[in-house]
Amino acid sequence: MIHPEELTADNWRAANTALLAKTLAEFCYEQLLEPQPDGDTYVTAVDDGVAYRFRARRGSFDCWHVDADSVRRVAADGNEAEP
Repeated sequence: MIHPEELTADNWRAANTALLAKTLAEFCYEQLLEPQPDGDTYVTAVDDGVAYRFRARRGSFDCWHVDADSVRRVAADGNEAEP
């Protein structure tokens, strides 16, 4: 199987993080998730005690712009990690 040299672990991680940030933004906009302010971040629960913490700003028409570099997964035990 041929793998393009651009398809590195770092690039793959960056693409996944950007996609997660975009998904969070869209779900917040559609009110499928209801993030709560927590200091300079927002926190939103997703399932089984798992939540996501992120920085975001609100745009026109109440859209969300999530900072992909700020997204952290919060486990049920409270430990935070990169997604």
